[in-house]
Amino acid sequence: MSSSEFFKPIGALAQKADELPDKPQTTAEAEGDEERPLQEIESLCMSCGEQGITRMMLTNIPYFKEVIIMSFRCDHCGNSNNEIQSAGAIRDLGTLYTARILERSDLDRQLVKADTCSIVIPELELTIPASKGQLTTVEGVVRDTFHDLSLDQPLRRIQDPTTYNKIEALLTKLKDILGDDGEEEEDEKEKEKETTGPVEIKSASKLDKPLKPFTIQLDDPSGNSWIEFYGSMQDPKWSMRQYERTPEQNTAIALRKSSRLNGRKTTM
Repeated sequence: MSSSEFFKPIGALAQKADELPDKPQTTAEAEGDEERPLQEIESLCMSCGEQGITRMMLTNIPYFKEVIIMSFRCDHCGNSNNEIQSAGAIRDLGTLYTARILERSDLDRQLVKADTCSIVIPELELTIPASKGQLTTVEGVVRDTFHDLSLDQPLRRIQDPTTYNKIEALLTKLKDILGDDGEEEEDEKEKEKETTGPVEIKSASKLDKPLKPFTIQLDDPSGNSWIEFYGSMQDPKWSMRQYERTPEQNTAIALRKSSRLNGRKTTM
């Protein structure tokens, strides 16, 4: 069976997933339903020790490559996370993607961040180090960064006022990009828990507010990250450069791959 048969386009899979019932599969149903785009397995929740559900989807992203998207949720404690992993080999060259975010519609650009990729926004003097893989948007990166930096601010205000003031200045700039107070998403999530249906969260790209232009760069020595271009690869606000990896980068990639494989063996 060819890779194109295994890895359906993400748009087609998303449409098919929308037609599925919300209830999780039983083991028998999972074995008998090969056409189901989402595969579900029971997994141990590391927060409470109960059984949660891991959902996996094999797909391909147009103009990029095949990927595996995974999400976990525990209905017992509410713990959830998601991750994306490359389904192909490490590329021969590293890649540096650059996108200029000049208007709010650019915040909707999708991006794939591998666990070897660091993100830089030069205008904010912000560097996000490599961490778990993620399928998100430019807005998603900004919103996640705002949330993560905000968590310990009350403690920093007391223990380290200098660092608190520096981070607060950065948070103000992130708020301007998001067009809200940055905490709106968390409030909406709390409301969603109290209602029977989903609550719509306002997208920063749809707001009628000015946006100060900035640049976002994805630097991935493994070559397995990507940011969306608009129209074609001649998009004037988008560029991609390949480069030779250093010996240090090759070592770091090998260590991450080994750690990832060992993690799979442990959880199986």
